[in-house]
Amino acid sequence: TRYEILVDLGCIICKRPPHIHHLKGYAYTRGMSRKSLDVYTIALCPDHHTGQHGYHHSPHEFTEKYGTQKQLLADQNELISQYCQQWGIKPH
Repeated sequence: TRYEILVDLGCIICKRPPHIHHLKGYAYTRGMSRKSLDVYTIALCPDHHTGQHGYHHSPHEFTEKYGTQKQLLADQNELISQYCQQWGIKPH
């Protein structure tokens, strides 16, 4: 599953063991106050997810330093594609 692959890949920024971050914003959710679909997920370690320099601490600072969620999702999807190709797994 996507979650298992994300865990294997590690944090998109530092490769440490990750949490799964559901992208925030109307473009990624099914409505107000709803979690995004699983396809809109990236791997972030606890520090980059909820830590002092993490997305949930300051989305603006995080975006300035690491890029937009859209950019990180594209990078994450490319890593997933490479992972699936390497291991002969059909992408979900």
